[in-house]
Amino acid sequence: MSPDSPHGPHGPHGLRLRPARFDDADRLLAWRNERSTRAASLTQDVIEPAAHRSWLERRLADETCRLLIVELDGTPVGQVRLDRSGGDAEVSIGLAEHVRGRGVGAEALRLVRGALPWPEVIRLLAHVREENAASLRLFAGLGYDELGRDDGVVALARPV
Repeated sequence: MSPDSPHGPHGPHGLRLRPARFDDADRLLAWRNERSTRAASLTQDVIEPAAHRSWLERRLADETCRLLIVELDGTPVGQVRLDRSGGDAEVSIGLAEHVRGRGVGAEALRLVRGALPWPEVIRLLAHVREENAASLRLFAGLGYDELGRDDGVVALARPV
């Protein structure tokens, strides 16, 4: 099934990815501004609604960005963003607090391969704060290797 289909790539247990839409703005902002999400993020400031809507509009129109909503049994529970640069696509993920620790993030990241619209991408990258042990375990468990550390951020990569 095409990642552009309204049903997106599917995984087991009712998990799927679908393209984000502008009407997802409020839920994306709520997930992004949640306290523990901000603590784990590279940028930790609270994002204001107007700035978020402007950012979202630009990202949805950007051919080098793919913003996906993670749905569990039809309910939005998180997002995955892919930002392409040449042969690399950087992955970032954010989940609603109530689904963390249940394998949703790992399954969503497994589905990313079927959602890549860029055939030239050969490597997935991630940047994770050193103190974000859960995300470091998640990416390591999915075969991401550490490339290095800089200013408290761990760079990780895996082939597509």
